Amino acid sequence: MNTFQKILFILLFSIFPSVNGASCLNVEDCRVKAKQGDSHSQYKLGQMYFDGNGVPQDYTESILWFSKSAGQGYGHSYEKLGWIYSDGRVVPLDVDKSIRMFNLAELNNKELLPSSVRLRDMLIKISREKKEKECKKKSQCDHITKLKIKTYIQEMNELSLITASKLTMEKRDIYQRWCSLTRDKINKLLDKCRCNESHIKELKNKLYITCEVWEE
Repeated sequence: MNTFQKILFILLFSIFPSVNGASCLNVEDCRVKAKQGDSHSQYKLGQMYFDGNGVPQDYTESILWFSKSAGQGYGHSYEKLGWIYSDGRVVPLDVDKSIRMFNLAELNNKELLPSSVRLRDMLIKISREKKEKECKKKSQCDHITKLKIKTYIQEMNELSLITASKLTMEKRDIYQRWCSLTRDKINKLLDKCRCNESHIKELKNKLYITCEVWEE
């Protein structure tokens, strides 16, 4: 576990309110009320399991009760889950899910702690940078790929100038098959460009228009 994760884990124990509130007096009282569907008691029981306060520490049980409470719109539980999913120790790190939990906490009328706001902002930045990096990597149709696409399109444009009615059925069938195969090749090349640029989309549109004459 790196230093950043250690700090997050310490904060998980320290920044959230104590479970010794008025809604349930002890573990058994909280358990009874939690099973009856009281969202605040579910949150407190989850906190008890997370801290090992009055019960053996059990992160799985803790997340279960936080999730039940959050499912009823209890903002504190959403906020707690936001921290848990950002840590990577209790459950696998899930930046996007962590951001979503913090957002849901706000949507359920929970004013986020300043530390939660800072963490969410940092996670949003990390998520954006990661997605931009992946998008840039996937969208880089190298120069050779672009030349191949343009060459195919140029050949098909020249082919489209030939009047289909002037060809024998045999040659027309040959051109039609060639057009279909070429279109498949171009589509495979375009699939490499996961974040398609506008001019790539334009080439793809031209491809279908060019082939229409041979598919009538």
